Amino acid sequence: MTIITSRSSRATDKPHIETLFGTTQWDAVNFLPGYTGSRPGELKDYDPKGSAKITSDELYGTLTRYLVDEYSHKPHRGTGMFEATPWEKLQDIVKTYRGIDAPTQRQRCLHLGVKSYATTTSEGVKAFNIPFNSTALQAFAGGTARKVTIHLDPDDLRHAYVTAEGHGDTIRVDLSMTAFADLTLEEAIRLMEEAAVRNPKSQELHDAHLKEVRARRARESGFLPDTRNPSNYLTTTQLRRRADQLSQVSIRPQGVARLTARPGHVTDRAGTTPTYIVGAQKASPSSSSTNAPKPRPGGKTFAPIKDSKL
Repeated sequence: MTIITSRSSRATDKPHIETLFGTTQWDAVNFLPGYTGSRPGELKDYDPKGSAKITSDELYGTLTRYLVDEYSHKPHRGTGMFEATPWEKLQDIVKTYRGIDAPTQRQRCLHLGVKSYATTTSEGVKAFNIPFNSTALQAFAGGTARKVTIHLDPDDLRHAYVTAEGHGDTIRVDLSMTAFADLTLEEAIRLMEEAAVRNPKSQELHDAHLKEVRARRARESGFLPDTRNPSNYLTTTQLRRRADQLSQVSIRPQGVARLTARPGHVTDRAGTTPTYIVGAQKASPSSSSTNAPKPRPGGKTFAPIKDSKL
């Protein structure tokens, strides 16, 4: 299939394709269970998903049988058809103009294939990492590295053709790795990818085996310390390095709850502070009436602060 973009609702941009859509729809597809219609919501009160009973393979089979058994035997009124059937027109063309031979592999490679640029070696050339070689190619290279163009048929990797600037002949090369003989280019690349990627289960087993072997060799050598004993690998240098990393961090001891002022007497300036023990149920004896403040001398508002309240 070749995708051709065109304007919306302009059937004349792709007349041959659009005509086939309508023909297959009205003659074959709309009779199948699960048909959704030509536009969304065309079939009301109909559940296409619940009514569908055929698979994709069965749908392709129905379309193939219709195109071979019915479409090719129906009268057509297209340009130059004059209500003749496609089968009648085919017979007329073969009789008048004779058939067209299928292109050879050389023609497919040179005109329809993919190109790859490479340099010759003693083992030939590689296109998409797939090796090719032949006696004619080695005679052309003469033991030197020469830049060439490889023409490859992506559907048939058995042979390829090499051209070079200044060399008029086309050199045929053969596939060197027989594992790719029956594969397409995409299948060959996928096979190489699968061969290059490690199996996850095998990777886990090999990694566990390698770890065990290395640990046993370290124990038997006697030169490496036993990692199960912390005193063997924890050195003073490491401790000093860890301590240096904390040199800029201020370390403060945890505060201890001490005697505090009794509630209601925080601003007293008596010289002997009434205190209250944190967590006690009653005030300490120092808060008795005998410790009441003495009259201040005239001209002074507060007594000097002699002890801290913190």
